[in-house]
Amino acid sequence: MSLFTDISTEMILGVLPLFVTIDLGATKELLGLMEGAADSLNYAFRSFAGVISDRIASRKPLVIVGYALSTIAKPFFSVTSNFVEALAVRLTDRAGKGIRTSPRDALISDSVKEAVSGRAFGLHRSLDQLGAIIGPFWLSFSYPSSGSEICFSYHSSQGRSQ
Repeated sequence: MSLFTDISTEMILGVLPLFVTIDLGATKELLGLMEGAADSLNYAFRSFAGVISDRIASRKPLVIVGYALSTIAKPFFSVTSNFVEALAVRLTDRAGKGIRTSPRDALISDSVKEAVSGRAFGLHRSLDQLGAIIGPFWLSFSYPSSGSEICFSYHSSQGRSQ
């Protein structure tokens, strides 16, 4: 799941600044505010999700909710018509990332023997990095002919296939 989420995230991040500033007419300062707020929300949710995950001793539901929130949110960029709507979508996406990250890492740790935990986390990070490579690569071929719509429609189709 992480690979496909990273592919779609990196495709969107490749065009998000242009989409927000050119298509939606927001200033660069507002774009910076959007990204700062998104990162802050992500890290705040990581802390809370980690504590909740430890207290309820169940990691999978939070991981699923986090991935679902991001998967559902991103296609809404295609119907945003102003900065506030784009901000709401971006914050929702990053909240999903924050909700899933700590429980997912704990789930990986809980799922393998300590002796091979480095391999498990290495595999996860490798898939993350592969997604970070494939997303912009795919975008570089699809964007010139279809614009930002391809990013949003691809992500929507990936969400349905999982």
